[in-house]
Amino acid sequence: MKFRLRHILLPAGIALVFASFLFFGREHAIFYLMLLAGLIIATLSFLIILFKDGWKSRIVWLLIVIVSVLVERSAEHWLIGRSYKIMIDRHEALFAEANRLFASKRGTIYYTKDGSQDLMQFTGDERKTIRRLLNETPVYLIMRDSLSVNYITFGLLDVHLGVYYIYSDRVPGEPYRFIKPHWYY
Repeated sequence: MKFRLRHILLPAGIALVFASFLFFGREHAIFYLMLLAGLIIATLSFLIILFKDGWKSRIVWLLIVIVSVLVERSAEHWLIGRSYKIMIDRHEALFAEANRLFASKRGTIYYTKDGSQDLMQFTGDERKTIRRLLNETPVYLIMRDSLSVNYITFGLLDVHLGVYYIYSDRVPGEPYRFIKPHWYY
């Protein structure tokens, strides 16, 4: 089997799909761009292999694609967790301060990038800290309840994605996935 451009682009497209999940929690636009580009490159390369290569080569590349899909499906949550962990670690001091501020308040609080329904619960300095977090991270909505602070990084209609800071030491069950102590997605 002689390697041609299609044989190089297929693994490159697959690698691009894998790498895209490292941007899932931090840069959703980059995530979608990399995911879409990787899927298109891999799909077109695979189709060309199916039409131009011999049957032995087709079987080998089909097995490579099947194994890649299985590995991606099993590694996806881990990669997404790493993406959120990178975001949290880069802004650890800001998140720690915001967690302290929200934990000290009572009731349910919603704080959005363009303002808040609950501004009166925060002092001027506290609002500055929260605004700084919202400006320096992909977080656009912070929701606080009696158990956690939820930092929303992406939302569409009724789906909201982001990370949860759980106050207590109890480990939440499904659907939460562990990132690091007290942090889940």
